[in-house]
Amino acid sequence: MYRKMMFVGLGGSGGKTLRVLKRDLKEWLIDNNWDGPFPAGWQFIHIDTPSVPDGRRPGGGDLDESEYLGLIGPGVSFDAVAAKIDTISGIERELLGWRVDGQALGVPLTMGAGQFRAIGRAIAMCYSLPIKDRLNQAIGQINNPAASAELANLYSLVMGKPATVASASPVVVVVSSLAGGTGAGLLVDVCDILRALQPTWGSESISLLYTPDVFLGLGDGAVGGVQPNSLAAVSEVLNGYWWHGGTQNSQVPRKTLSALKAAGIANDITQSGPFCPYLVGSTSAGGVQYTSDIQLFETVGAALVSWATDTKVQQNFIAHTIGNWQA
Repeated sequence: MYRKMMFVGLGGSGGKTLRVLKRDLKEWLIDNNWDGPFPAGWQFIHIDTPSVPDGRRPGGGDLDESEYLGLIGPGVSFDAVAAKIDTISGIERELLGWRVDGQALGVPLTMGAGQFRAIGRAIAMCYSLPIKDRLNQAIGQINNPAASAELANLYSLVMGKPATVASASPVVVVVSSLAGGTGAGLLVDVCDILRALQPTWGSESISLLYTPDVFLGLGDGAVGGVQPNSLAAVSEVLNGYWWHGGTQNSQVPRKTLSALKAAGIANDITQSGPFCPYLVGSTSAGGVQYTSDIQLFETVGAALVSWATDTKVQQNFIAHTIGNWQA
């Protein structure tokens, strides 16, 4: 039985990877004579700053319009975002040390976060409600029994035998860059919303995070902030991973996040950010050097096809990774 999957792409890099993945999954379905709709048990969500997705290219695949959440509408300025954040009760402590001056942003907010990770983080806090609503919509689709039945039919068609009873929880895969503005800024907050919405499988997200060396081929003018952005993102991911909040006097408290409460999420969380973070660089363990970020997005997208369609990968890699990550 194929496991239900939620693929979340953050920022431009995450979106480009998801477009490749869905393109290849559609081709796999055709090759295996599937004549039904795209399975609802495989959910795709691309979250970015612009109102329309960027980075589309011929042959690079595409997502449905409903699978894209653009957070910044036409004419919205960072001053408006900052003013909205100021209305969130108790947010002040969470802004200490990093709140950014929007005057430094050299491009309109509608075009992206301008490689300022702090801008992306502010947008995540400001728009936590639509992010929550879109993730909840995908969760509802995945939890619908019809999604399990559809994947069971697909499994039977491909494998030539009845599917076993689905017992494994859905898997969340979050794809983002550590180096940019929007994706790196959204990463922790999106994973925290997933944790709060689904305390079981939503707390076990696997993240694929592109490191700064992936983007060095873009030229000096385009990569000025990739190193500091990545340092800040990794620091937040590690802090959240090792938090382990609890209710005992000997423990640090659980994380109570004002932006989540403003979005109507009452649950506190014991950890923060992705559960299983994997760093993806421009050179593989075997020494293969990828010549461009697009080439790497194509490779990662193609590899993720097996995560959705190969039961051995799901049993031996995904289940093993989640089950033994903290061992």
